[in-house]
This record gives sequence, C-alpha cells and structure tokens, in this order.
Amino acid sequence: MSHRSAAGHHHHHGSNSAPREVRVFVSSTFRDMQNERQTLMNDAFQQLRLLCERRGVAFSAVDFRWGITDDETADGQALAMCLAEIDRCRPYFVGMLGERYGWSQQRSSGSVDEALARTFEVASAKYPWVRGFTDRSITELEFIYGALQPELSASGGASSARASASSTTSNSSSSSSSTSSRAFVYLRDPLYVTKTFALGSPERPDFESEGDESYRKLSNLKQRVLQSSKCVVREDYANPQQLSEWVLEDLTRAIEQDFPAPPSSLSSSSDSVLLLASPSVDPDASSSSWTHHATQQSSDFVGRATLLRLLTSFVHTGNSAIVTRSMPASAAASAAPPAASNLVVLTGAGGIGKTALLSRWLLSLRSSAPAALPIVHFVGAGTPHCTSANHIVLKIMRELKSSLSLSMPLPELSDPELVQQFTALLHSAQTALLARKQFVVLVVDGVDQLSSLEDRNMRWLPHDWPSSFRVILSAADTVSHGTQAAAGDDDDDDDEEPAAGSDEARGSGRKSRALKALLSRELPVIELGTLVEAERAQLVTSYLASLSKKLDANLVQTLARSRNTGTHSHSHSLTARITHYHVCQQDRHCFFAWCSINWHTMAPTTSSTNSSGRW
Repeated sequence: MSHRSAAGHHHHHGSNSAPREVRVFVSSTFRDMQNERQTLMNDAFQQLRLLCERRGVAFSAVDFRWGITDDETADGQALAMCLAEIDRCRPYFVGMLGERYGWSQQRSSGSVDEALARTFEVASAKYPWVRGFTDRSITELEFIYGALQPELSASGGASSARASASSTTSNSSSSSSSTSSRAFVYLRDPLYVTKTFALGSPERPDFESEGDESYRKLSNLKQRVLQSSKCVVREDYANPQQLSEWVLEDLTRAIEQDFPAPPSSLSSSSDSVLLLASPSVDPDASSSSWTHHATQQSSDFVGRATLLRLLTSFVHTGNSAIVTRSMPASAAASAAPPAASNLVVLTGAGGIGKTALLSRWLLSLRSSAPAALPIVHFVGAGTPHCTSANHIVLKIMRELKSSLSLSMPLPELSDPELVQQFTALLHSAQTALLARKQFVVLVVDGVDQLSSLEDRNMRWLPHDWPSSFRVILSAADTVSHGTQAAAGDDDDDDDEEPAAGSDEARGSGRKSRALKALLSRELPVIELGTLVEAERAQLVTSYLASLSKKLDANLVQTLARSRNTGTHSHSHSLTARITHYHVCQQDRHCFFAWCSINWHTMAPTTSSTNSSGRW
C-alpha cells in the first residue's frame, strides 16, 4: 500500500499493488559536478542497487549528463523531459549545489538565449507554472519541482510555486527536515573551490559563479532549501567521496523503511524465491516474491516470440512431443528422438537470456493458462539455500501440501528418504489436481548453479512425473573453467576434454554436469541462440529507456552490430558500462565504436569526460 507522508511525498512500500522500484533523479549543474555524479554512479548507487536486489526491488538512477538526443535538444525538449522524469522518480530526488547556478537567462547581458527560451516555452505547454520562472536556471526548476514544491502538478499554476520561490519565512522545523521526505539536498563546502584549485588554474572557472546575477539567484535558492521542511538537507560536504557516503546513508535508510527486508526463515520467500500462485491463497501475495524477480529479469526482454508460444503449447498439452517436432531438422537428424515426457530442458550459453525468457513467459502464464499453478525457483536469485537441491525439494513439497491441502507429513531436510517421500507426495498431489482440473507448472531456472556435485548429478529429480505436472528446467550448456574449479566439475572422470575448435572448446568450458545428466535421460531440449541484429538494437534501446536515456539511431546500430551484444548479459554489460561515461557529442561516434569492441576492458570506475554543456 502507498500513502502520502505529512510532507506530501508519495512513498513506495513492500506491497503487491505498488511498484517495487526505486528510481532516483539526480539534479545539479553539470560542469562543476562531474566528479560528484561519477562517484555516485560508481560507489553509492552500486551499493544501493545490491541492497535493492536483496529486497526484490529494482534500482536505477537517472543522470541526464547524456541520453537526450540531438534532435530532442534542438526541439527544446530538455526541460520538459527532466520534469517528466522527476515525476517518474517520485518521491526519490538527490540534488547537489555548489557555486554555479546553471543555464539561465542573464538579464544584465541585455540579450536573450533563444535556445533556452525555446526550452522553457516547450515545457510550459505541459507545466504552466514554468512560465513564471523563465529567468531561472533549469537546475532551479528541477529543485522546485522535485524538492521544494513536490505537490505541483503538470497543470498547476505558477502562483504557489512563485510564492515558494520568493518566500524567505523561516520554518521552525527546517533544521530537522521531515524524516519522511525522500528528497535529499546536499550543499558543497563553499571553500571547496579555493581549497582544490589554485588561482589561475584552468579548471577553476568551471567551479565558480557565472556572475553577480547568478550568485544572487543561487544564494536565494540555497536559502529556500535550508528553510524548507519538504526535503532533507546536509551542508558542507568536503569532497565527492563524502557526498557519496552521505547519499548512501540517507537512501539506505529510506529504502529500508520503504521496502523492509522479509523475515529470515526457511519458509520465507527470501530463502529461495520459490512460491506457488494458488487459488487457495491470495495469488498476488503468494506469488509476489518470484513475480518481482521475474519482472526485473524480463524488464527489457526482446524477441523469442516462437519460443514463448512453444512453452505455452507445452504446458497446455503436457506432452514434450511438441518440442521435439519443433526442433530444427539438423538437430533432430543428429540425435535420437527424445522420449515423450512432461519434462523439457531449456539450454544455451551463459547469459544468452534463459532467465529473461522464462521470466517473461511466466508473467504471462496466468492469462494464457489460468488453470496452471506455477511453482518457480531461480537458483541464483537468493541466499545459499537457493542452491541446495534438498531445500528446493522440501520447498516444493511444502507448497504442494499447503496449496492442495494434502495430509502427508513433511520430512526433515536431512531425511535420507527425502526424494522417495517427494515422489510419493507428487502422486498424492496428482489426485488433488485432477479433482480441481488444474495442473502444476514447475520451473527451476539455473540447475547448473546448484552448489554440490551430487545435486548437479540431478538424482534428486524424479524420472517419472504425474500427468498433471509440467516441468521446465534450464541449464547453461557449458561451465567456464573457473566455475568448474570452484564447483568441482573437473572431478568428473567420465568427462573428456573438448576437442580443439569444437563448440565446447569455443565456449571455454566443458558441458555442464547438470545438462549432461538431463540429456542422459533423453529429454527434449530447447536451445537458445544469440539475438539477431534487430533484437540487439531493440535490447539496447529498451535498456537505455529504463534509465531514461536515448541514443541517436546510428549509435544504437553501432552497438547492435557488435559481436558483444549478441546475448542479454553481454548487451547489458556493455550498455551498463557505457552509462558510467559521459562523452562530449563530437566524440561519441568513436567512443561507442571503441566500446563495442573493447567492452570487456572498460573499467566502470573510469572518470568521464567533462561536459561542455551549459547546465
């Protein structure tokens, strides 16, 4: 459930109706805050992303140093896009102020900046209150909308905003701004410039005030910020690293309040991201854990339409023969036809998009197969319990017993006959499912990541499943040498070294033990290939859109043509690393072409090129 705090901020909580997402809008001038923004991206925001992942929450930070195309800038869209993004990020806002005021009309100059005037004109069509502030900087308008007057709507008038902008009335609670606020403002130590740059330093002018008029406007803005009860203010940070530490502290506290960590116990959803969407309980509540994870994993899923339909057909028929018939002719001719089964295996190279495919398909299952009861387990998605076969088995048994009101007692985790009792419970569940005219869809994603050698031998998985079950297992086709050594796959004396030049050798690892064990059962296999160029372009665009960024079409194609964007994980790695950089427009073509070849050597902590923009 969500509510509005006393300060008027809309807060997200760990409910099923509110989005489990933290989007933070970052506001500041650009030239003098490059180091601050980069340090936040590399340090605080990375740690916050991990914090959110542990809570099943998506985290992103919106940094507009780049991501607005040339056409959008020429059309005067910049301010309107910033204000729209503040709305999308509410209530989370991080603002920094130094000694620069930012891009604004300077009345003392006697001239008009036509590009800026156009930007305000375009924004005022959706945000009429902007018309009262055409002499202010874009940065100040971001502060007004995101921190000082968050209650302003797109159709709001200028009067209330102007009152706030001109008010100098002290607020008694300003010294301890509302702890419920999610708007955080940080003021840099005014002596930072003199402490950091010597007189005559070529960098110093980029950190100093633009002039007397800008100095007065910035002083007024800082005064209003300090007097406001609608944002949390911290003064005099000494350097970018201290700023990053403060932002991490403040947002960690906010996220822990808005999205409390689930209780830690074996039966909790946080243990294994494994839950059953059953009509016997609230479907939204029971499926919340895996659906949140699936939503994150499939947020920018593209393509694979044929495979999505194939999986749906399989669960409707309960017969894997439909998968066998859909195999490419070359694959079918080179292998003995698999036996009919209600189990199928999804495989492909690591990072090819198996989890994204299953996640997108699972989220559509309720509408495409309303009689299905999905039990979903993402092996690599949680605590170490996630990677234990015994925990997975016991969790499935618990969910079946609970949702189908079965009377069989559950064994202990260490019971040596756990697998035999699991098989017995499946047959009891079959009777209940037939009576209800329902069926279970069991998905275990990433069985190659199970922690023990014995678990990856897959002996815990029954060979024969009742007809009311459809089982889908995914496994990477090979294991890297590093993973083999860590997990013990090199201990298999039956494995043969891959021939030089073979598919396995090119994959830099042997066939994964879990996949070998499944193939030995002659199960039908669905194999994922790399994305085609059009899908790569769509994936790059989709991922950037999630960060509120865009690239010109020719730059998107530069990335899409790269061999490094053929899989979901490689595309994300490359595009995510690029978002750590800010590059002047004239350098971008060379930069992105270089990135598409050398992405694996790019250090995310590398400093960005200083902006030559006016903000």
